Amino acid sequence: MNDDFANLRSMHSELGSKIRQADVVFRNDYDDSNGSKMPFSSGMVFNRYKDNLEPIYQRLDSGEIDINTAEKETIKVMETYYGMAYPLD
Repeated sequence: MNDDFANLRSMHSELGSKIRQADVVFRNDYDDSNGSKMPFSSGMVFNRYKDNLEPIYQRLDSGEIDINTAEKETIKVMETYYGMAYPLD
């Protein structure tokens, strides 16, 4: 993970908190009979989706989007990872 992305993640810890909260919801409803998944917020998984997530953090940082939009866009990426719709939508 490059330093710029790590810095963006550090600067926008509120989004990181929202990602961890959504991850708990996904993991609670995830059917692990298809195999277990690491938490999305883990460094390894997060790095795998860096190309999808970094632009969200950059747009949040520039003020182009707000935290709520960033959360919704990140949840869309998480839906891809978990192969299911977000349970609370």
